[in-house]
Amino acid sequence: MSLQVLSKSPRQTEELGRKLGRACRGDELILLEGELGTGKTLLTKGIFSYFTVPGEQVVSPTFSIMNRYQKASRKLFHIDVYRLGSRPPILRLPEIDDHLGEGIIVVEWAQYLASGYFTLPQSVRITLEYQGEEQRALTIRAGRRNFSIE
Repeated sequence: MSLQVLSKSPRQTEELGRKLGRACRGDELILLEGELGTGKTLLTKGIFSYFTVPGEQVVSPTFSIMNRYQKASRKLFHIDVYRLGSRPPILRLPEIDDHLGEGIIVVEWAQYLASGYFTLPQSVRITLEYQGEEQRALTIRAGRRNFSIE
C-alpha cells in the first residue's frame, strides 16, 4: 500500500500523526525519513498524542537514542538514529530489535538503517519532503499488511 498526503501546516502534520496512531494495531515499526526540519518529530508527537502522551513530553532522543513512554495506553518507543550517521547503514539496532512486537516503535532518520527493517511485515515507511515553507509531502508505504489512515 502506498499513499501520498500533502500537509499544508505543522498543525496538519500533527493531525496526520494522530490519524496514523489511530490506524496502529500496537506492534508497528514506523520508519520516518526526511531532511532536517521536515516534521519527523512533529509527526511523532501526533502519533503519540493519540495514545495520551502530551506533545510537550515528546522530544527527539538524539543523544539518548531512545525514549520510552510507559504511561501511555500502549508501549511506545521513540528512536532517533541521526547521531549514528549514514555510513555504513546500521545493519541491526538493539533498540529496535529488542522491542519489535512489544509496542509501537517510531524511528526518526530511518534512512540510516539497513534495508531489512523496511521489509518487515509490521513496517510503515513514511518519507517527508519539503513542498514550501510550511508544506510537506508525505509518502506512506506499509509493509505486507493493510494500513489505512481514513
